[in-house]
Amino acid sequence: MSILNNGRFGMGAALTGTMKALMARAAEHANSRKQFGGLIRDYGLIREKFAQMAIKAYVAESMAYLVLYSSF
Repeated sequence: MSILNNGRFGMGAALTGTMKALMARAAEHANSRKQFGGLIRDYGLIREKFAQMAIKAYVAESMAYLVLYSSF
């Protein structure tokens, strides 16, 4: 069971890095994509989506740290 627990932690920690990389790619897209005469980065719904992504990435990273330091 210990091996499975370590694997779960490793996967969660790795996926937080993936989340951050995808957020960077989404930001690049939002900065270059035009819709209805303006960049999509200026629309409130897009900003809300970025805020939700940042919150979820922060929560996932915090949980990974919690799992790491609670196992000692």
